[in-house]
Amino acid sequence: MPVRDASKPTPTADDATPSVTRAKGLRAGRDASESDIAIATELVTRGWTFVMPRPKSSAAKWGNTDARTTWWSGYWKNGDLDLVSTAQPSESDGFKGDGEQPGWRRGGSPASPSDVEWLCSESGGPASGG
Repeated sequence: MPVRDASKPTPTADDATPSVTRAKGLRAGRDASESDIAIATELVTRGWTFVMPRPKSSAAKWGNTDARTTWWSGYWKNGDLDLVSTAQPSESDGFKGDGEQPGWRRGGSPASPSDVEWLCSESGGPASGG
C-alpha cells in the first residue's frame, strides 16, 4: 500500500474547505446538515472524493427507472493513497474503504447520492438528492 509522501504537508480541515465548497451551498433548496459537512470534510481531508455514477448511454438519465439502462457505479477514490472503494470509507475501516473496484450495473438509474457523497464529489449527480 502506498504511503503518503512525507514531503507533502499533512492536510487539515482548512485544506479541505475548497473541496467541500458544495457543502456550503444549497442543494435542492436546503443546506447539508452540520454532521454531513463534518463527515465530508473528514473524508476530503483524508484524500477521498466521490466519483458520481455515470450513464453508459444518453437513454440512461438520473431518475430513469428503465431497467435496460446501464450505469457505471459511483465509487470513492483516494488519489493520495491510490485506493478505491464502493463503500464510504469510515473510521471503523481505518478510512481505507473496502478496496472493491466499481463496475457497470444494469437496472435503471442508481439512487440519488447521499449528501456526503454529493458534498465529496467534484461534479455531477442530480440537483436534488438523498
